[in-house]
Amino acid sequence: MTEDEAKSFMIDAAYVAFPSARKFVLLNSSDPAATVAAQSKALLAIDRDEAQAVLDRWLAGKAAAPDSDELENFALTIRKAALRNRPEKAPGEAQDAMREQTRHLGPKIDSLRYMADLKQLWERQRIGEMTPQEFESRRQQVLDEFDQAYRQEATT
Repeated sequence: MTEDEAKSFMIDAAYVAFPSARKFVLLNSSDPAATVAAQSKALLAIDRDEAQAVLDRWLAGKAAAPDSDELENFALTIRKAALRNRPEKAPGEAQDAMREQTRHLGPKIDSLRYMADLKQLWERQRIGEMTPQEFESRRQQVLDEFDQAYRQEATT
């Protein structure tokens, strides 16, 4: 999310779904707008759909909603939950596909290098060093490089 999207999400979605978090900011901050802007930065590492999915799970009772102690860091709580809920299977699926494609090639293509690259990218996204969009772009680049190497090897 961008900073503006994050602020909008906090005001239009998070505080609507959890008015006690809004009340906490209003009662405890000398500058609520600045507090919202500062806390919203915690959401930059996730996208709006991920953040909304966290709220939806909490509201549906599928996950424990934050308690009163977590209201001070409400945006951080949302981010942690979103990062925790990112599917861990994405790099594994790509790795499985690579293994299948290279099974008959033996050691000719170093598919482990591509798998290591994917794993590293996934970890960087998981801890918030890259956005989901950056991850997807880089993941696709790695898969394209692998596909090109595979096709080149298959024709020789």
